[in-house]
Amino acid sequence: MPDIFTLQRKAAEGGSETISWVDLDSHAAETAAWLQNQSGLSEQVVVRLLQSGTINHHEILDGGVVICFHARKVLPKANEGDFTSIRLWIECDRVISVCSETIPALEALKSTASQQQGTWAPLEILTSLINSHINELEKILVHVSSETDELEDQILESEEEPNIEDLDLVRRKTIHARRQLIALRNLLVFIVSDQSLVISAAERRSVEAVTERVRSYLEILEDCHERAHLLRDQMESQLNARLNRITYNLTIVATVFLPLSFLTGLLGMNVAGIPDEHNPRGFVIACTAMVVIAIGSWIFLRWRRWI
Repeated sequence: MPDIFTLQRKAAEGGSETISWVDLDSHAAETAAWLQNQSGLSEQVVVRLLQSGTINHHEILDGGVVICFHARKVLPKANEGDFTSIRLWIECDRVISVCSETIPALEALKSTASQQQGTWAPLEILTSLINSHINELEKILVHVSSETDELEDQILESEEEPNIEDLDLVRRKTIHARRQLIALRNLLVFIVSDQSLVISAAERRSVEAVTERVRSYLEILEDCHERAHLLRDQMESQLNARLNRITYNLTIVATVFLPLSFLTGLLGMNVAGIPDEHNPRGFVIACTAMVVIAIGSWIFLRWRRWI
């Protein structure tokens, strides 16, 4: 059976109004039946709430709004991610939440819901889940920012050889957290900017505060992403400069030994099998032929514009 909470909130005209919150487990057999037969929702809304595998999504339907986004699980299973999808139906006097896993922020809100009589608001479920999600991302953000600072000092100031794998790991973490924050920002901006949503001024202020928090963290991640990109370019530049120095040194060594190799090859040549081997000028003719071949090869390469 669904968990149903009946809460009171102060109305704008004074007095109080009743708000109900229904929490459903999408894996439970009676969830679909309750939504279809007892919730009073249209078939389109029920389909949206039962749809699995959705990404961050929002849609206004039948005087309410369907919101789908990801939240952190309590105990993720093996070979699964840490996040699960939660679907919310929010209208003026009712909230329905549908999720397939246990979510810590949702459980904490359920345990304190009865203590928030008079102050509870429908969007509080959404803001609490998003704040919990942001708190988890904040740990990643602090770690990424610290690692970026260390790599920056190592690449720009230290003489130690930088580890490109560490930088790639930081970039992957930054991209992953940035993708989640962008999805949350788009969802919150939709709620704040859409004037057709019937929400109180207090709820709007709460959503705006969460939106501002997401934006500030997104700016930090954008800065880390930009710095990591510049550090990658700097690292590649240092590696190319080092490779050029090594190639230059090897070229000098090869140039020094090239005349010696030519002389040893020339003087060690077996002249017994060359044409005119009995001619006193046979050796001179062979050397002249090699010089002509070398000059002809150089002219051909210049003609083809290969050198």
